[in-house]
Amino acid sequence: MNENDVANRVEQSRTLLLELLRHMDFDVQVDARPHGETGAYLTIRAPEVAALIGREGQVLEALQYVMNRIVRRRISAEWFCIVDAAGYREQRQLVMAREARDIAERVRSTGRPFTFPPLSPMDRRAVHRALANDPDLETVSLEPAVDGFKRVVIRRRQTPPPASAASSTTTPPPSEPPPASA
Repeated sequence: MNENDVANRVEQSRTLLLELLRHMDFDVQVDARPHGETGAYLTIRAPEVAALIGREGQVLEALQYVMNRIVRRRISAEWFCIVDAAGYREQRQLVMAREARDIAERVRSTGRPFTFPPLSPMDRRAVHRALANDPDLETVSLEPAVDGFKRVVIRRRQTPPPASAASSTTTPPPSEPPPASA
């Protein structure tokens, strides 16, 4: 897909979100930028932005879900949108990552796993990414999901880190001699 196609789809996405919000009687402005080659990052600016974010971003999540349903039908099945309002998503990811690192230190010192309350997909990603390279701890999403929300556990790693992290200077264990035939 060339730059013009991406730019056109980004503008179509911006227009669709603007129309949707105006039908909901919100007076808004929408900024848009490409998000890779198959998506748009749409930022809403409005006087009543708190109403568009909702409690813990629930309205924003629902709005993003609806937008993605619309753009997949009207623009392309491969196209997606990330809908943000006043920088809420970026700020929320920073907060969740900081919280995950703080809890990780507690898990590391006590050895006791920690289970988050059900988190949105966006919050789960922030927790997983914050601890992805931790050699001692791992994060696991628990099933089942309730309305897309799952619990995440931070715990000591159950398996050793990937082989790339292991030292290449270790010697293999000696092999056992073949069994004697009787």
